[in-house]
Amino acid sequence: MNVRCLIAGMMLLTCAAPLTLAAEPANETPVKAPSQPESSVKTTTSTTTIEKTETGAVKTTQVTGPNGNTSTSSTTVTKTENGATYSGSVTGPNGKVSTREGTITKDGNSVTREGTVTGPNGKSGTVNASTTKSDGQINRQVTRIGPDGKQAVTQASATKVSRGTWNTSATTTGPNGKQATSAGSVTKNDQGVQREATRTGPNGGSATIKEQRSRDGNSVTKNREIDRQKGDKAAKKKNSGEKSKKRGKGK
Repeated sequence: MNVRCLIAGMMLLTCAAPLTLAAEPANETPVKAPSQPESSVKTTTSTTTIEKTETGAVKTTQVTGPNGNTSTSSTTVTKTENGATYSGSVTGPNGKVSTREGTITKDGNSVTREGTVTGPNGKSGTVNASTTKSDGQINRQVTRIGPDGKQAVTQASATKVSRGTWNTSATTTGPNGKQATSAGSVTKNDQGVQREATRTGPNGGSATIKEQRSRDGNSVTKNREIDRQKGDKAAKKKNSGEKSKKRGKGK
């Protein structure tokens, strides 16, 4: 299996770090009971086109979220003697633009990446990653440092099970020491590459992610389904708030 595909699969398993340059929308799915958290499946589709150039390549991606909103990104990769440099931008559904740039260095079976991401508000964070490959094993460490200096570290690994099939796992430790874990698999078949992972957050909430990746010439299409379930702590907090409102109305 192509190592780039496998690394992308490992990044799918990378638990969402608590460091972000822009606020993410809250999950407003109602929870009726702690013992039976309500789930919501959301689908995201992305199409990436890669055009090779004399000095590298230009990658353009459009992502359509479950609500129909779209974001676009463009990244230019320039080859160097021992790796590459990259720079690009991401335009969100609201028209706000974030930029990113960095370097990729190859040394034998090791690859390191050092990058900077700057949000629409001008604040910057860094992403440093290192990947090592050996016989039937790939290990990856990603360190994200936000504008406020707080950092999250992800340790991910992939182990070859058979031809075209790998088992993957990851653990992310946030700035407060809390951990989120993930486990799944990456499989290459006639339809393309299939990835599946289950992420579990510090509060017990989980998300099951299924992704199908297919290629047609220089175009790559990804269909991703995310099924989120809130943990017992979130459900108890929700139910506790509803009970407080009822008591207040009864006064």
